[in-house]
Amino acid sequence: MPHYICDLHLHTDRSDGSSTPKELVDDAAAMGMAVISITDHDVRPPTTVSTDSGEQDIVHYAASKNLHLIRGIEISCETEVEDTHIVGFGCDWQNPFLVCSKLRCLNQK
Repeated sequence: MPHYICDLHLHTDRSDGSSTPKELVDDAAAMGMAVISITDHDVRPPTTVSTDSGEQDIVHYAASKNLHLIRGIEISCETEVEDTHIVGFGCDWQNPFLVCSKLRCLNQK
């Protein structure tokens, strides 16, 4: 990961990244980043991370490391244009469209 203060388009191992959500937060904090967003493909962002103290809210966990975390999503779109995606922030994560997005995308492939 390059050294930036802010990166609003990051993926974890829940999508096409290689780090767990906790590892991503830890790495970003260690690099001195100020703001990140987890925008995995077609899955709602994680709400918690597992720590030695048990499950913790991921936004609070990031804040404890002086890192602002924005929960996001990268939605795959079926269009005539190759490889089109929409990145969303500040979504209603209980919205049925987002709750079912992973299943819908799997059915389209």
